[in-house]
Amino acid sequence: MQSPRERLLENSAGVLRWLNTSEGILFSEWMSYLRARENKKLMESEKQELIFRAQGGVGILDVILALKDDLRQYEKDVIDGRVKRIGVQNASNVVVR
Repeated sequence: MQSPRERLLENSAGVLRWLNTSEGILFSEWMSYLRARENKKLMESEKQELIFRAQGGVGILDVILALKDDLRQYEKDVIDGRVKRIGVQNASNVVVR
């Protein structure tokens, strides 16, 4: 069974296409807005629990916002032969993961 990460990489081309659609761009803009909001809370909060919560929010949003670059790097690595594409059958007809 594939992990969520493997499924995402296996579908990287489609996800990248979606991220470049108007809907994907709107999604990315919304994520950037949320990150700015959480970062503001992080900078302005005086309560330790709110700071920790904002740090976690900013961290997760940074991972989401980096997805496009990460998927592009994966595609480049596949093209350059540094990694094998996940889920592609090799010459022995065995799925490579």
